[in-house]
Amino acid sequence: MNALQLIQFDDVHQFMNLVEPVLLQAEAINNLMLGICKRLETDPTFYGSLPFLAVVVDADGLALAAVITPPHNVILYSPCEQVDAEVDLLIDHLIENNIALPGVVGPVELASAFAGRWMERTGIPHRLGMAERAYMLRKVIPPPQPGGLIRLAIDEDADLLTAWSIDFQKEAVPDEYNPAAARRTVLLGIETKRLYVWEDGGKPVSEAIVTRPTQHGISVALVYTPPELRRRGYASACVAAISQRMLDQGYEFCTLFTNLANPISNSIYQKIGYEPIGDFSMFLFGEE
Repeated sequence: MNALQLIQFDDVHQFMNLVEPVLLQAEAINNLMLGICKRLETDPTFYGSLPFLAVVVDADGLALAAVITPPHNVILYSPCEQVDAEVDLLIDHLIENNIALPGVVGPVELASAFAGRWMERTGIPHRLGMAERAYMLRKVIPPPQPGGLIRLAIDEDADLLTAWSIDFQKEAVPDEYNPAAARRTVLLGIETKRLYVWEDGGKPVSEAIVTRPTQHGISVALVYTPPELRRRGYASACVAAISQRMLDQGYEFCTLFTNLANPISNSIYQKIGYEPIGDFSMFLFGEE
């Protein structure tokens, strides 16, 4: 067995020098870690505090990568099939350095293994917070068009879209409820021209944002339509139009994550060209 070594990085550029070439071998499926680290390269405190960046390496190179942007979950990736010893080494390091975790996100088997070992070592229970599926699109299949059109969000939309984004948190990620973060995302999305709305009758009826650009792709997120406006095709049209814009701008693909508990979203995205590329689990630590 190859000797294992854990390395923690203070510099995201040094971390990416080691990790990025491996992540890029499966760029679409690794869009979450890649996109977050790309943002950290330009602004190390973008997520509110300095990140935790660590790898476990063996004689063959990278075996496990971990990223934490406190107070968020640890994000894991491994190119290896079996990483029990690597996970144990990472958990030892986290415990020894008194690094608390709200949860873990990663490919299903890896996240499950980490959550189980974390409970064994700390006594803290875990529960499945969300089962997710990652999708990738290379060509848009135009959906039936509702009334209206796509446009960039503007300053006058900020209050409405903040309220929608807070409602999105409550509905989609209640354990990450943070109104201040929702407001910041909206304002930054407007400033950087990455937040879009589908407008019908002169009023916004759906929203979505593009985020986490990587070398060849970009992600679509924060897809939300108020309950009273659903089932009219607004979300499908919005995501399809944004995805086409991103392809037209030179991105080779778009990605997005869905909650597997929501069959409607998983269905509509596939109808516009998104294909499943992998499943992820989010486990939350502590009592419900």
